[in-house]
Amino acid sequence: MNMVYKVTVSRPSYSQLSSNVQYNSRYYYQGGNPLLKSTFEHGIGINLGYKWFQFFANWRYLVDPCYQVIEPYHDNELISMYTFRNLNHTQVCYVGLTASPTIGWWHPTLDAGMRKQFLTIGGKAYSKPIFIGSFNNAFSLPCGWTLNLDMSWNTQGHSALPLYMAQGGVDVSLRRSFLHDRLNVTLAGNDLFATMRNSTRLVYGTSDIYTRKYTDTRMIMCSFSYKFNVSRSKYKGTGAGNTEKNRL
Repeated sequence: MNMVYKVTVSRPSYSQLSSNVQYNSRYYYQGGNPLLKSTFEHGIGINLGYKWFQFFANWRYLVDPCYQVIEPYHDNELISMYTFRNLNHTQVCYVGLTASPTIGWWHPTLDAGMRKQFLTIGGKAYSKPIFIGSFNNAFSLPCGWTLNLDMSWNTQGHSALPLYMAQGGVDVSLRRSFLHDRLNVTLAGNDLFATMRNSTRLVYGTSDIYTRKYTDTRMIMCSFSYKFNVSRSKYKGTGAGNTEKNRL
């Protein structure tokens, strides 16, 4: 069992702070907000584990969180502007469990969780919880082959302002290493039933925008990788400056 409390600060990215206005269409513009403030986050987490079972929960309280919103452009109701605003505060909680036993040549991992935010803007609640689950299976086959069958899904719910629609998918792969783990061969099929469709609905002010993305998630791949002159890295740095590079 372990428990942690931490306070972190997140600064807006440079694109979020930009004063430029991007033309998307005759009805929608997009831009940043130079007046954005940093977000302070207070977080409490707890983790309980026993053998192959784990339970975890965390709660986050955000001060001045930054969200993308849609507003009339210069009081023109016919043109909407995507921009960023700081809210006073919001809360997010997450609870979940993981079970990962080993049953002979079968290594299943079951994850289940729930994420809920407490967010209300202009009298409208953006607080529908999202239930998330995955069921991953690894099968140790003869001659060093490994078969993976992975399934994941999530229900409809809010994350920030958008309402994310339910989705799920199934992936399968077959792997084997040769030549003392120098050569790796993988045959994989991703999103076998083409059900991983990222769809959202954003209702804010006078705008109601539904987005549905049809991406090439279903595919079959065959990959070969070989490791030449395997050696450990001598770099001992800590990655100073990564936060600023990510903001860029």
